[in-house]
Amino acid sequence: MLKGWNYKTMKDICKVNQGFQINISRREKYKRVDNKIYITIQHLNGVGENEYIKDKYHNASVVCKKEDVLMTRTGNTGRVVTNVEGVFHNNFFRINFDKNKINKDYLVYYLNMKSIQNLILAKAGTSTIPDLNHNDFYSIPFIYPNNIKEQKAIANVLINIDNLINSLKNTIEKKKKIKNGLMQKYLIYKEEYQKNSLGDLLNFRYGEGNVIPDNGGKYPIYGANGIVGGYTKYNAEDEIIIGHIGTPGTVMWAKGKNFVTYNGTITTAKNPKILNLKYVYYALLKLNIPSIAFGSSQPFLSYDKLKRMEIYIPREIEQQNKIEKVLTNFDNELELLEKKLQKYQKIKERMMEDLLIGKVRLNCE
Repeated sequence: MLKGWNYKTMKDICKVNQGFQINISRREKYKRVDNKIYITIQHLNGVGENEYIKDKYHNASVVCKKEDVLMTRTGNTGRVVTNVEGVFHNNFFRINFDKNKINKDYLVYYLNMKSIQNLILAKAGTSTIPDLNHNDFYSIPFIYPNNIKEQKAIANVLINIDNLINSLKNTIEKKKKIKNGLMQKYLIYKEEYQKNSLGDLLNFRYGEGNVIPDNGGKYPIYGANGIVGGYTKYNAEDEIIIGHIGTPGTVMWAKGKNFVTYNGTITTAKNPKILNLKYVYYALLKLNIPSIAFGSSQPFLSYDKLKRMEIYIPREIEQQNKIEKVLTNFDNELELLEKKLQKYQKIKERMMEDLLIGKVRLNCE
């Protein structure tokens, strides 16, 4: 046991109460002086229109302020919410704690710690709709420094890395929007472009149907939904893979000499001297390929229909190359940013596990 740290349960440091359930007919669609926003999982996810509840239908116990902490108890169990105001749904617990003894941000990070999230889900059960009851929540351990300044210092370290992660996410989203804008600019019909069917431009063949991944395989296996494992052989060319079973129309660029595929259509350029294959890959991303699939339980993409689809391409290979290079550079930048984001997310996860159980201490003198 660490000196100056407390080893309690949630029952020792808080009380919880459930939110408010009201018939849909009593929910309002517009903000008024005498109503409050209804905090539901759909609202937090930005799904549908906001709903509001008249003040006369509820009491203060189901109204939360920004300094409060909510947690979903059923459905999407374990989601921790703060900095919201309104009437909260019955799917939520409000966690009522002494803010003079427990720092809110410390509590939020603690509940979001991977080991605690796993424990919450285990206690909620494995039924179709997991449900965490009061007693199970109260039994969750809570480890924290007695000194609230140390709690705040730990929370601030994690807030700083969260700010860095969010900054990276914003940069990635901005670059994606710029790339999408460039695709809209370059991959639409222009006078110097010509319309061609895919069958005129590309060679088609099915991927291997019975590829079994092996743990030691260093080459990725591309399935209908992306990379699904490793393998020890490879195809020798840069190629486009189009999923044709399960999720037909998924388009992937397979980097040369390092992949094998199954459940996919592999395409190569018929005449590489006049066709930049990666340009075609970007053009295919703009086509609604899934719309030509057929079948319900196991949708399938027809070769013949795929070959009849048409795209516009610049007549000159030099122009194709320029456009492809611009888009590829954006993809390379995005790949580096995504890797950086994953790195910081892993660092944050380790830091949470170390700081929130006292394995690493901060000097708060």
